[in-house]
Amino acid sequence: MKAHATGEATRQYAKRFSASVAADGYRQPASCSTPQEEAPLFSSLGIGTYLGQPDAATDRAYADAVVAAVSGGINVIDSAINYRFQRSERSIGDALASAVWVRSRGDHSLHQGWISYP
Repeated sequence: MKAHATGEATRQYAKRFSASVAADGYRQPASCSTPQEEAPLFSSLGIGTYLGQPDAATDRAYADAVVAAVSGGINVIDSAINYRFQRSERSIGDALASAVWVRSRGDHSLHQGWISYP
């Protein structure tokens, strides 16, 4: 598994949602391709994790929202270390690690839908 989403993998991810996402529901950013690899596709919609209380109930709500978003074809998740005292990043990590939506499709490649930076 690669350490980040690839152009090929994000296209496979987007293809799974072709029946439920508009034709322009994914976009390829300009100037992101390299001679070795095409640019990844980003969903036109994303999910943010900035607001909310730093508590367990909000953590669960964010994790559930991320699973629902990714299950619906979203592969853009906004987070930063200062969002809810790093609890947003942890909630996202928990949601992606649980990968209930991935296992239900028999797909174990967690890096098809989003980019993670080391």
